[in-house]
Amino acid sequence: MENAIDLGKKVERISTSKIELNELNPRKIIDEEADDRLLQSIYEKGIIVPLILFYDSHKNKYFLIDGERRFKCAQKLNLDVVPAYILEKKPTELENILLMFHIHMVRKDWSDIATALAIRGIKNQLGTDNVKDIAKYTNLKPYKIIKYLKILDYPQAILDKFLESEARGGENKLDTDTLVELSRPIRLLEDKYPDIYREFNKEKIVNIVIQKKKNGKIINNREIRFLTKILESDKKASVDRPQITKAIIHFFKNEDTTLPEVYDTFATSYFLINLVRKIEIVKKDLSVNLPIKKMSKDEFNGLISNLSGLKEFIESKIRDIKRSRP
Repeated sequence: MENAIDLGKKVERISTSKIELNELNPRKIIDEEADDRLLQSIYEKGIIVPLILFYDSHKNKYFLIDGERRFKCAQKLNLDVVPAYILEKKPTELENILLMFHIHMVRKDWSDIATALAIRGIKNQLGTDNVKDIAKYTNLKPYKIIKYLKILDYPQAILDKFLESEARGGENKLDTDTLVELSRPIRLLEDKYPDIYREFNKEKIVNIVIQKKKNGKIINNREIRFLTKILESDKKASVDRPQITKAIIHFFKNEDTTLPEVYDTFATSYFLINLVRKIEIVKKDLSVNLPIKKMSKDEFNGLISNLSGLKEFIESKIRDIKRSRP
């Protein structure tokens, strides 16, 4: 790939009529406000940073590696030629994607969705979902690769929705971390609650959560983790599945219902199961043969004092619980 990124030694002036967009560019939607600012800058000063192109001799056309926004502005301004560096040779599809990827990652001007779509192209060309292999080609940390792969697991309609939101920006910009947090509960619904998933698929669930966030019924993405806890409460807190199913459907169908409210209905079960586990640990620790003979007098007296205190506390707590029970 190294040879593919070698540029010509000088800036050339290329006719705009001979330049084509790169169909592998994942950023299909442009920020119109930023585009207008660039248009005004090019109108006043011309194109300062040359485009990067490669030449396809079979099509007798140049294709963009970098500079799509500058090129579109040149078209709007009816510029006949644009300055450009030309790659020494036509890149392969993998090299094509990687070149765009690295250029834009250095400038950090690709959104999460655009980056995820680039990762999709890279993994398709590599023929693997292996995180280490993708990381080697992209220089991204494995945890970031995992994040983008989770995003790619959603339908294209959802990706397009987030891509459009990223282009618009502003306060109502959709947060891609929502998709990441929803990944686990959606997988649990698919695997363990297929009846719910048939009624509420990925697209519906994402739209419900987006709307609840917009209405302030989900305060932050961390609250989505309550959904995972609820779905796993059959195993971790011995809650009946029909009860879980009813609670999840109620959350999805009622726009004012919050996840903490739903989770509270299971909180008692979680508390009791954890308390019982801790009691069993203490009982197990006390059931072993204590090394009484090896204890010093102070150690022995300390043990008896602590056990006596524990006994008094437990007896007092039992009386309180019995009195509070209607």
